[in-house]
Amino acid sequence: MVTKLLETPAEQAVEHARAHVASLSTEELLALSRAAMTEVAERTRETASTARDPRGEYEQLITGAQAVLNSAQALRSTAIARYSAVDDHPDQPGEPTQRPLGHESEFADSDIAPMLRITSRTASWITRDACNAVVVAPRLLRLAGTGAVSMYLVDKITEMLEHTTPDIRARIEQRLLDARIEEATTVRALGWVRRWLTTLDPDALSERATKERKNGSTCAGGAVTCPA
Repeated sequence: MVTKLLETPAEQAVEHARAHVASLSTEELLALSRAAMTEVAERTRETASTARDPRGEYEQLITGAQAVLNSAQALRSTAIARYSAVDDHPDQPGEPTQRPLGHESEFADSDIAPMLRITSRTASWITRDACNAVVVAPRLLRLAGTGAVSMYLVDKITEMLEHTTPDIRARIEQRLLDARIEEATTVRALGWVRRWLTTLDPDALSERATKERKNGSTCAGGAVTCPA
């Protein structure tokens, strides 16, 4: 599938990936990201050399670059979650032990901090968000890997769904996909989730509010920007 994705126009590739969002591998998502970056670079050269009024092309470049950013952040989040799922064997030093996805190994954030040139506290936020997203909203995470939605949105939805049941998480994920979340604004998508949770599991919203009051509201550690 990787070769097929690389040879397909970007819009068709994303639509194909969306249709198979539950089965894409990390390598296939990486192929999409590379294809998108190549297309953005080619458009940049064309705009600089041929466009009389380049604003239309620049609009495409802006949206294309955002898609690459979304894809890169999703890939990073997935890789961090997988890294964190590996522990040292308790009885055999130096031997790795694979844990289920979502497991946060004791020193994962300390390892990740120098990789990203960030503080340990920020690395803890990013690691926590990555480990939660891969369990709470795996299909949305894969959709972000296609570049169609931002990791900021995925992280915020993950926070909202963290305290509800796996069945309700899956139902809300499916509703978001059916509603074509990639065409909605961040505010609208979060409004959908809040409304559905109010109906399906109002206690989950209460638990989230209590957690936010206790910890203080913070922008998701892995987000590049926090929308107004």
